[in-house]
Amino acid sequence: MNIFLIFLVALFGFSIGILLFSFVLFTRLVRILHDDYPDEWIRAGKPVGFLWRPVECRSWHLFDQWRSGIATNWVSFAWIFQKPEWVKRNPDTERVFGRYRATVLIWNLVCFPLFLLTLWMMNSQR
Repeated sequence: MNIFLIFLVALFGFSIGILLFSFVLFTRLVRILHDDYPDEWIRAGKPVGFLWRPVECRSWHLFDQWRSGIATNWVSFAWIFQKPEWVKRNPDTERVFGRYRATVLIWNLVCFPLFLLTLWMMNSQR
């Protein structure tokens, strides 16, 4: 069996694991924001988790879902670069936040580029 194929399969499994873990951590952060800091959740645009949606967000009209989706995308990106004040108020939340940032960093700087490099190397051997 080709060594690159074995490496690609192992890397793909690891990468998917890291990506799913980052989704779980992000969802956990949104749930903390929603449950413990509802005013800030509303101010953030009512973001939803990738794997969880608050009860009050399940039967919205299309425009509200769209707006909430934009808020989700925005905070998932913004939290990589800036720690919100509400995160700093709880050490457990800070740990979850740090893990979220770490998994996103691992995905973006390690997994995704290695995956692309492996695909390129496999293609160049043909």
